[in-house]
Amino acid sequence: MKNNIPKPRVHPAWVINKNHPNKYNEETHRLLKIFNDMGIETSSGNNISPSGNALKHLSEYFDPPENVNFDFYCGDRNYTSKLDEVDCIFINPMGDVKMCGFTLGNIYDEDILTILENYNPHSDPIMHTLINGGVKALIQYAENHGIIVDTSDCYSACGVCRKIVQAFNQK
Repeated sequence: MKNNIPKPRVHPAWVINKNHPNKYNEETHRLLKIFNDMGIETSSGNNISPSGNALKHLSEYFDPPENVNFDFYCGDRNYTSKLDEVDCIFINPMGDVKMCGFTLGNIYDEDILTILENYNPHSDPIMHTLINGGVKALIQYAENHGIIVDTSDCYSACGVCRKIVQAFNQK
């Protein structure tokens, strides 16, 4: 590590798992070899979950959704974090500062530090409900506000949450 800058690594995303024989994994292995030959190491990577564009373009590789566990709290699953312990945000091309399906602010309206300093998930009733009761409580909260979401096509509790948040945003 020179100048406290860590050595770069490639972090692959696998369809099903690293050893599953499919054209996407084969291409990933081919590209990783190129990076490895240049001296860039590879992490273990992760398996793609069935949501968003992955579900849209790779649905043939995923089993149909079954019994989603609604006893789920943010932070219980890999790549999720507790809403009151932010460790990852992203900024979309429109400038929205996002955490999961929630928009925290917009960098074109105020600077990122102000957005993060003003972040209080307990002031948002949907986030507050998720923190205190998980997805099961969020479903009940939505129903109490006249929002009934079809969860039959959701592969995870995160998918259910995204659908509910989107329904509230459209209301």
